Amino acid sequence: MPHDHGHHGHGAHKFDPQNLARLDSPGRRASFPPAAYLAAIAPRPGLRLADLGCGTGYFTFPVLDAVAGEGTFFAVDTSPEMLAALGERLRAHPHGARVQPVQSRESAVPLPDGCVDAVVLGALFHELEDRAAFLAEVRRLLAPGGRVLVADWDRRPGQEGEAEHGPPYEHRVPREETEAALGAAGFEAVQAHAGYRDAYLLSARRG
Repeated sequence: MPHDHGHHGHGAHKFDPQNLARLDSPGRRASFPPAAYLAAIAPRPGLRLADLGCGTGYFTFPVLDAVAGEGTFFAVDTSPEMLAALGERLRAHPHGARVQPVQSRESAVPLPDGCVDAVVLGALFHELEDRAAFLAEVRRLLAPGGRVLVADWDRRPGQEGEAEHGPPYEHRVPREETEAALGAAGFEAVQAHAGYRDAYLLSARRG
């Protein structure tokens, strides 16, 4: 996690850690602009955030910087290589000590129930082996009224083959399908946020 390419069983498409540079490329920043993400999450000092599929911290660092480290941050990934690369970045960051790297299994995150106010899934949803089980784990991690933010590559009708940026269209999950999965998992107030290109940013609240 989080990842844009590769293949790993059961139809899920995992990112190859050898392509780490893609996780903070200009093309990715154009599709997933940090300003739009920050506007949607509206971080305040004291926020408790879990970035699931954190990779090298693309979705962690903007929030960390926005609150000047005043919060609780869990950077969660299944890949030791990703967490090692993230650790190097954290050691060089003025607020890096505020972030706790966590290695997990996909739908079994070793954190307590209700421990965070926000969970972010950045370019991760299209990789999941079992979306329902994963969203149930997200709900478990969130405090009542907490929010999940899902940022992922979109697929529109008729789009096929390779894309200019990100995974092939066949690997992507259309926005409407992700919205439906959030609703089916018991999330409320599903909302689409503006500012992404060839991708979508959704938020939803744990009831």
